[in-house]
Amino acid sequence: MKANPTPTKWSPRLAFILVVLSHTWGWAADDRPGPGTFKIERIQREERDLRTTEGIRKDARCIEATLSADLDIAGKEVEFRAYFYSRDKEMVYFTNVPAEVIERGRDSAFPEIFEKGDDYEVYFEIPESILSGDREWRRVIVVFGQGEYLTARIYPSDDLQEYEFPEKDKVIVP
Repeated sequence: MKANPTPTKWSPRLAFILVVLSHTWGWAADDRPGPGTFKIERIQREERDLRTTEGIRKDARCIEATLSADLDIAGKEVEFRAYFYSRDKEMVYFTNVPAEVIERGRDSAFPEIFEKGDDYEVYFEIPESILSGDREWRRVIVVFGQGEYLTARIYPSDDLQEYEFPEKDKVIVP
């Protein structure tokens, strides 16, 4: 018996039905982000031992953000930033480099992979230059997500719309 060299032709209608059924019955995993995919569960002030470019800082002041995603996604594929603001709502510091916390069992500053539904604590160091004086920080805005699906949260609570940051027009507010 010879193999048929002519490929099987699918009718457009049959192909459409198979695509619809695959999504309806979960045959095709949807691993693309959408509205609500990325969440900032909590932001709080902490003191932790951090590894910085200058070395190890004991009991350094930092911001802890608890993040989650509704899909498995590599850490290098997401955006994560912190904008610090003064009493006058002027940006005094910006960073997109998470701090590495020195604890048992922790080997990176940012997760290599966000697994669907799991919470991850990520830290930003608060530099000494904004701890006091004219540039003393009062609020921080954390931005997390990918592409057009970004979320932001402010700590302590305030109206996010009163602050300027580059992603403001793209942010989906929870």
